[in-house]
Amino acid sequence: MLTKQEVIDVAKELILENGSTSTLEVKNQLRDNGVKEHYAYQQNVSDLMNELNDDNELSFTFNGGTYREYKLSNIPTINLTLKAKIIKAKTRKISIITQLQNPHTGCWIAYDKDGIEHNIYFDENISRGKVRVAYKNLTGIHYNKSLCKKYN
Repeated sequence: MLTKQEVIDVAKELILENGSTSTLEVKNQLRDNGVKEHYAYQQNVSDLMNELNDDNELSFTFNGGTYREYKLSNIPTINLTLKAKIIKAKTRKISIITQLQNPHTGCWIAYDKDGIEHNIYFDENISRGKVRVAYKNLTGIHYNKSLCKKYN
């Protein structure tokens, strides 16, 4: 049986990568990840994403009035209490790992130019460009208002 946790994990990966996602994209990625086809029906995914919306994990808007476009509900406040997260790239996916109390030398730190303390730490093995895209998708802060550098 498909779980809400499987759906939110895939939805977060797609949102971090693309800025938003749809139930169709989540369903297809679940199937690509090996979830059996008879568990990842479009209706099952849609029902679970609606529950995630009700739980304030995701929010949606109608894209052109034809389908729901989902985003993370907590993007504007993602780092007010949580000082750092590390994000690691896996081929074309990005997944949240764990909160870092002490980021390690060589990892990326991304932050906004205005000093609002949206500091997020990223794995050193991903490119600077992917760091900037993930940072923008997480915080909503545009590229020209953010910086990233190697942490030392």
